[in-house]
Amino acid sequence: MTWDDATLEAVVRELRERRGDSTGIEVKSAAGGAPSLGDTLCAFSNLPDGGTIILGLDEARGFIPVGLGDIAVLEGAVASMARTSVTPPARCEFQTLTFEGALVLVAHVEGLPLAQRPARHGGIAYLRQSDGDYAMSEQEIAQIELLKTQALHPTNPDRTPIPESSATELDPDLLTRFLSAVRAGSRRYATLPDEKILHYVGVTTRSGKLTLAGLRPGMGRGHGVCADLVGGRPGKVLALRADMDALPVREETGLPYASEVDGVMHACGHDTHTAMLLGAACVLSELRDELRGNVKFIFQPAEELNPTGGAPGMIAAGVLEDPHVDALFALHVWPGYETGRIVARAGPQMGASDRIYLTVEGRTAHGSAPHQGVDAIVIAAQVVSGLQTLVSRTVAPLDSAVVTIGTIWGGYRYNVIADRVELEGTVRTLAPDTQGALPGLIERTAQGIARALGGDCKVTYVKGYPPTVNDPELFRLVSRTVRASLGEDSMVELEKPDLGGEDFSFFARERPALMAWLGCRPSGTPPEAMAVLHNTRFAPDEGCFPCGVRFFASCAWDFLME
Repeated sequence: MTWDDATLEAVVRELRERRGDSTGIEVKSAAGGAPSLGDTLCAFSNLPDGGTIILGLDEARGFIPVGLGDIAVLEGAVASMARTSVTPPARCEFQTLTFEGALVLVAHVEGLPLAQRPARHGGIAYLRQSDGDYAMSEQEIAQIELLKTQALHPTNPDRTPIPESSATELDPDLLTRFLSAVRAGSRRYATLPDEKILHYVGVTTRSGKLTLAGLRPGMGRGHGVCADLVGGRPGKVLALRADMDALPVREETGLPYASEVDGVMHACGHDTHTAMLLGAACVLSELRDELRGNVKFIFQPAEELNPTGGAPGMIAAGVLEDPHVDALFALHVWPGYETGRIVARAGPQMGASDRIYLTVEGRTAHGSAPHQGVDAIVIAAQVVSGLQTLVSRTVAPLDSAVVTIGTIWGGYRYNVIADRVELEGTVRTLAPDTQGALPGLIERTAQGIARALGGDCKVTYVKGYPPTVNDPELFRLVSRTVRASLGEDSMVELEKPDLGGEDFSFFARERPALMAWLGCRPSGTPPEAMAVLHNTRFAPDEGCFPCGVRFFASCAWDFLME
């Protein structure tokens, strides 16, 4: 979006007529430096068309110009807020325009793609209504998730009916949430019966058949897939799981099969997991008549969507029942090991992964008179140090915990005492007792430090994935199977667990389960030359594919046939 001085004049004229901001326009004076804009940047990011922030006008005095200081410094401060205080980062384009003889800074905030919404600030998703920002309700967030789900289904608007279909085939939970979202979004549909809504929005024909533009049954977040293979003889039920989502990363591998979607990449190898599981399904299908028992092939979405994940949704949808699953296996490519190595251990393999959001509150003052204020930056520095001491002095030495503050933002200007600093981080643990104790300890420590220095600190702790714990009996089976099918040297017993998180942990809480890592670094390539997971250049060695297929198929066979 690009404005000129005339456009700005027209916008301000409209704001003066309405005597306030609008849904798409936020005006701030910014005479003393950059104001706190995290809520607004987040809210505009969650609007499909984004919004515009105008700095340098006084709304209370009829939107008259106030005169800005260093425009470059102000722009840098707002850009920093956009990068660090909003997740995912807000995207801004800046213009310096002239209004009534004074310079004004205009920041156009781009609306995020649906797949990346809702954006959050301080762990909270904000939206814009009239001239104010507000925290989105659970229903509004659920509505966004529903829109995401619909976007993944056929969207052909020709309403061609699907033969021998009806609305009774729709996923009941998804249908209920969809209808609620439609009614909440339009007064037109508020009082209509379900069947009329489904017809009017194109989900069904007038006779009630599903259309090509309709919804589809699904699992998890509406797009999980589960396939059952019934063996020729009765027996146990084993589930094999592969995650299949991508990441908001722009791929830079330059490979022929690189992502064709800009800003989206399989940077964690989930596409390889899906391919390996499909290969195992083909192998086991050929052995169907000899197979004793059933195999469930679970293709799970949203593993990267910490703290919710996709596994709980599939569990709630009944993926572990009908028939009842006795155990599960999963596999994840791992660039730290050479191709063909299977790496696992009994007990904890990966840690719990939680999120923390902290807002330190102080009182602003001139930089020459700090005693007249309460410096939120100084408090935040003490809080960060205190959290590290908390781990070393409250967690047992033989246990593991990591508290990492990944982002910190605060302050308006070099000579102004900051009254607000926002921090975001992650907490990684292995022991459930430690995970349960840390929220209270973090809040007590952060608030105690802040209050002792005259300020305060608000702490939001969001629990994410629990630890991924491998069943000892399954580990012994896998060790034997891998050595027999892939070679004696292929099995590597992991000495210590890794504190990375995985939502396969939710499956492991319900049934005996095992997750193994599959080496995907080409032989002879030094570790430092191999791009790690979540890197823009991550490219696993294709030689790991047959190893993954053999792992899934062999472990399934040995589990069911023993």
